[in-house]
Amino acid sequence: MQTAQSVHHQERTSRSHKRSYKGAGRVNSDFFAFGQPILAPADGKVVQVVDGVPDNTPGAVDVYFRLGNMVVLDLGRGEYAYLCHLQQGSPSVRVGERVRRGQVVARCGNSGNSTEPHLHFQLADGPQITPWFTGTLLLIIVYYLGGRAMLVDAASPLCD
Repeated sequence: MQTAQSVHHQERTSRSHKRSYKGAGRVNSDFFAFGQPILAPADGKVVQVVDGVPDNTPGAVDVYFRLGNMVVLDLGRGEYAYLCHLQQGSPSVRVGERVRRGQVVARCGNSGNSTEPHLHFQLADGPQITPWFTGTLLLIIVYYLGGRAMLVDAASPLCD
C-alpha cells in the first residue's frame, strides 16, 4: 500500500523540474499526497486529536491554527510524535486509544500553516499543542477562530 509517509509522489515535467501535483495544482485533489493514509510511526497512545480545521485552498494558509488538524502520540520514554496538517474529518483515532506501528490514524491534508497537502511529522519531549497545555487530564475545548468552530480533544489540563 502506498502512503504519504512511504512514497513521495512527483511528476516529472522536464529534466530539471518536478512537481507534487497533476494538472494545474489549484485544488487539493490535484496533489498526489492529498487523502493518502497517514500511519502511526510506532506503537503508542493517542494523547491529542485536533479535527475541524478546514483544508486550505492550495497557496493559502490558516493563520489561526498553524498545526491544522493533528494527532499526537505518546511513544513512551518522554517522546511524542506529532502528525500535523491532516485532512479535515480524517482522524480515525481517539484520545486514550492505543495504536500499533503502521495503523492508519488519519489522511494527508492541507490544514493549518500549509500551502499544499503534506505531512508535518515532528518528535517532541512533551504533548503540548500550545503554550497553555501540559499534563494528562482529558479536556474538550471548542475554539472559535475566524467564525469556525474547531474541536480540540486534548489529554492535558490548562497550566497555571
